[in-house]
Amino acid sequence: MSKQQRKILGYLDSVTENYITGWLLDVADHNHSLQIELFVGDQYLGQWFSGYFREDLYLAGFGNGCHGFKVFLTEPISPADVQSSMEIFVPGSKPIWLHVKDGEFFPNEAMGLRKQPEFKKFYDKILTYICNINERAIENTNSIFTEQPHTLTNWIANRHVNGGGSIFDDFDFTNFIQRKHNKTENKIDFYEWFTSEYLSYYPRDVAVPLTPKDIRSILELVEKKRQPVRTTYKKTTARLERFLRNIPFRKTTQAYWWIAEGGRGLRLPEICANPQDVALLRRRIRFLGTSLPVNRFIIIFSMKHLGVNPLRLLFHSTRVDVYIWIFLLSCQNFFLLRYLPEGGLRELISELKESPRKMARTLTRVQSWGKSVPNTTILDVFTVILERLDSHILVDKQVKSNSNFNVNLQIIGPFSKVLGLSESCRRLGDLIEKNVDANCTLTDYHIGNLSTSLEVEYNKEIKKSDINIIHINAEEVPEFYIRYGEKIKNSYNILYPYWELETLSSIHLPGIKLVDEIWAASDFITQSFKKAKANVFRIGLPPASFKRQHPTERNSQEFVFLSTFDALSWPQRKNAAAVIEAFMHAFEIEVPVKLLVKCQNTDKINQPEQKAEWGKIVDRCQSDSRIRLLDQTIDRSEQEHLLSSSSCLVSLHRAEGLGIDILDCLANGIPVIATAYSGNMDICNHNNCWLVDYSMVAVNKSNYAFVEEGHVWAEVDLQSAVKAFRGVFFEPIAREQKAARAIHDVAAIASTDAIASKIIERLRYLSKLQKP
Repeated sequence: MSKQQRKILGYLDSVTENYITGWLLDVADHNHSLQIELFVGDQYLGQWFSGYFREDLYLAGFGNGCHGFKVFLTEPISPADVQSSMEIFVPGSKPIWLHVKDGEFFPNEAMGLRKQPEFKKFYDKILTYICNINERAIENTNSIFTEQPHTLTNWIANRHVNGGGSIFDDFDFTNFIQRKHNKTENKIDFYEWFTSEYLSYYPRDVAVPLTPKDIRSILELVEKKRQPVRTTYKKTTARLERFLRNIPFRKTTQAYWWIAEGGRGLRLPEICANPQDVALLRRRIRFLGTSLPVNRFIIIFSMKHLGVNPLRLLFHSTRVDVYIWIFLLSCQNFFLLRYLPEGGLRELISELKESPRKMARTLTRVQSWGKSVPNTTILDVFTVILERLDSHILVDKQVKSNSNFNVNLQIIGPFSKVLGLSESCRRLGDLIEKNVDANCTLTDYHIGNLSTSLEVEYNKEIKKSDINIIHINAEEVPEFYIRYGEKIKNSYNILYPYWELETLSSIHLPGIKLVDEIWAASDFITQSFKKAKANVFRIGLPPASFKRQHPTERNSQEFVFLSTFDALSWPQRKNAAAVIEAFMHAFEIEVPVKLLVKCQNTDKINQPEQKAEWGKIVDRCQSDSRIRLLDQTIDRSEQEHLLSSSSCLVSLHRAEGLGIDILDCLANGIPVIATAYSGNMDICNHNNCWLVDYSMVAVNKSNYAFVEEGHVWAEVDLQSAVKAFRGVFFEPIAREQKAARAIHDVAAIASTDAIASKIIERLRYLSKLQKP
């Protein structure tokens, strides 16, 4: 290894839908976290910093252990692509390129040991990325349908002006997050999790609301483990410091660390930056000239990121080079433009426009980092950069707040997930697309959702829309608004949530305040939200249609009872344990019956009480040879086959918002046993299924999410459940009669036409709203 080349150790740990994780360490300095530029193929993922504390690295003796990185992904990237084409550029006075092989990072052998080819490769990849962005932007501009906002927009604008205010003005966000994620016991542990885990799910240009007290707590915690590294100044830098005696240079360097390096690696500058630190970095240095002004941020950036001797900034050409570099990097690192001197970019544009030749020379000089290399830059690239510079300057506040909409109607929700909420979302979207508005946009949103993803492509970009139907639960709304509030603030926003208890939790109330109205899938949900004085309308949900398998199409000797649940929906609420107990009490061992317990996501159970409930289910299933446990995730077609091939669906739930499997089985003539309580009672009655008696009991806080005093649910009566099991099996005439009645009942109240009519009527009313 040459003395001139840096030695970097590191590993790629994981690639998920949301981020890439790993660690990097400079062998020469175990306490120095690295700034990195990340590429996967031709895609530039931006500038990041290996500033996450890793206990394993700390215990292994790697300095302060702050060498981990978490790269947020706005769009999923396949692990295979990352493994095959991920490259990392570590800039500075000794830049180096790294590639990944079998999870480990190695220097690129093809690159030389000089700075010039390293920076040239970086420059070329940035330009390729920018040109690709420009081409996509042109395509999108030509294809987006826009129109003048109608009277609904005026009503919404008036509402925000006169009714105004945001819940974030007096909303304790960290308290909300503590409760939502069950992190209420230890404040220090919460802030550690908040900085090293939670914030990594947000794009870096999104502001997260924190109180001054939260900011102080975070800074104190982080500084204990992640002290800024002292900068070792060369003689030239020390000389510069003597010239600028009135500048608190080391304090400025520490501010830069928070805003551009270590703090930024944790997404802290946007929420924890001290105004005094920002002012320090933005202060101009007139000693270095007034044309293309230089401030302290530019000096430190040039030194630490580009390896430039600060005294070279005395030359106008070097200042031009640094401005161009900063602007090129800003395509994925928005924070850089915030710290450029005011008016600097305007001055650069006018200068380059006056002399295209000068721009050509500038870009070739930047491309080769100080070495004149003729004919290495395509002239078209100059035009692209000028267009991007122009567009940045021209986008003022008035343009940014333009309320013109891309689409009329948009449905937002977890379309791509294998989850009950996702199935509801897909059905609602399909119904509206086919029966209400063929031009509606279906947008996939599933941040933080742990369930399995489908291999189906949906639109990922949330658009500006006249009306949004946001199909997520109420507790998810505040975080959704933090991400996308600017895009949807001038829209009419409808929430389509689920909830399984008779009254809401206080954690739902902030989300309700942010939306304009609520649509509900059942009367049970409607009444729950009405108690919170929400503007709610019962819409419903259509059933799936599939062919039921008759006994001749399956093993006619077996009568199969089916119970289904998703562990992410809490095993205690779904109450499969009661199904197993009732089945075992209902039938002697010689009776030809089977019970299939179908579940999924059990590997994602974290709470001790949930694990205990799951363990009880497993033990009871193993104790009876007639019971089969199927623990796997299946797609919708397989789920429908499972339902259609069963003899009877059993749901002894303690509470249910709607009960999609119950709805589907009733609609398709499959016998159903169900608790006579909660959302399923819209479609269940004694004439179309076997209803099980219950008594109301208080909900244990460890048995469900967001439980508060006064929350109750059903405790099924075991004897009533046993009677229902025996009735289904021993009364074939009643089975056929109830199945036929169920088909008729569901068609009357939950058909596609019935629900589409409700939606059309509501949307027509909204379209007639006039400005007061």
